[in-house]
Amino acid sequence: MTPEEYFSGLIQSGTEYHEAMRATRMYFPHWNPASAQPQYPVTGVQTSPYQQVQQPAQSYIQQSQPVAQYYQQPTQYISKKPERTFYAPLITLGLVVLLMFTPFLTFQHDELSNSEEEEVCELLYSSIQYGASGDDFEIDDLDTVNCPMNGFSSTFYSIETIADLDTDQFTDDTSGSDSDGEGDVESEEAMFGISLIMLFLAPIIYLLLSILALVSVGLKKYPTLVGALQLIYVILFLVFSSMGVIGDGDFELSAGGNFAGIGMYLIGFASIGYFIRK
Repeated sequence: MTPEEYFSGLIQSGTEYHEAMRATRMYFPHWNPASAQPQYPVTGVQTSPYQQVQQPAQSYIQQSQPVAQYYQQPTQYISKKPERTFYAPLITLGLVVLLMFTPFLTFQHDELSNSEEEEVCELLYSSIQYGASGDDFEIDDLDTVNCPMNGFSSTFYSIETIADLDTDQFTDDTSGSDSDGEGDVESEEAMFGISLIMLFLAPIIYLLLSILALVSVGLKKYPTLVGALQLIYVILFLVFSSMGVIGDGDFELSAGGNFAGIGMYLIGFASIGYFIRK
């Protein structure tokens, strides 16, 4: 095989011109390619058909990458606002409804047994109800009051007592008072009366505040104000009750210590759940 034939075979197999020259000289060191140059003037710039087809595809991929990155970048900065949840207020509302079944109006004293406390409780609340209406109280009417009363039964009791309230007897009492102030009510008795009225109104106020809390949740707002009002109410009741202790050292009475049931305090302090934003 001559050097020209070997060189031509490399060119025909797709080898570039310079590679074919170097390979031919390895086997034929004394070969002079001067006579072969005119026969292959354009072999140095030839490219294979595969490379000609592939170059546009590569350039297309390189150009498409920045475009894809351009459309993907805005999604990295999108942040979804956390949705409000009202689990804590709803749980608090359910807890208030359950606690309304606990005792609200009762009577407790260390010197009385359980049966005696129940009899005294019925006697006291019956006398309060008949005294507010101005009717004469009879022992046979004790069956109208059952002690202790839970939040719902005490609500009906309080509404009935307030509805039958006779205001004329208060005007008659004030008109017959002495000018020297001998008939003025002492501060302890006044505080006892205020705290007792707050106790009677507590179940009604708690139910109204629960309705407001439910409306607030329905409007997608946290019932923080409702919780604050409910908490302030029970704290004021404790303050007035501690200031309104009546009786002597042997037998003392207060609205918070003797007449208020556990439900009064549990529902009042359960309003802390309205402050939790979950």
